[in-house]
Amino acid sequence: MDGVKGRDLFLARADLATEKSTARYYRSMAQLMGRYHRNVDTVTAILDTAGILNLQDRAGRRIVIAPVDHVFWTEKLDAKEQKFRAASGGDADQARLELWVFGTMDPAAEHELKQRGWTIVDQADRRLPKK
Repeated sequence: MDGVKGRDLFLARADLATEKSTARYYRSMAQLMGRYHRNVDTVTAILDTAGILNLQDRAGRRIVIAPVDHVFWTEKLDAKEQKFRAASGGDADQARLELWVFGTMDPAAEHELKQRGWTIVDQADRRLPKK
């Protein structure tokens, strides 16, 4: 991902990992970011928006990579999504927002995020070529 702005943000965040599980989380995120960059669209920047690392690609999409097994709709997710949107200012309303999840989405979470304008890509680890 040569030339992508904000790589230092990602590395600084990943460097804070003190447990193996957290380090694996960031490694998985980095791998999927690279696969997205090679196979979907060129990533122009890695951003930290309200504490959420996300990508911006050449097409203007904002992509949140979530290397998790399952996403449920919770008050915490609702609050994070609202903070993300508020911190993005008008960018979130203008951009196409995408959530790429390694695993699956709870139907309520998928419904709520789609209602808010998000495109959901589940099983992302299986959808993108590893090379």
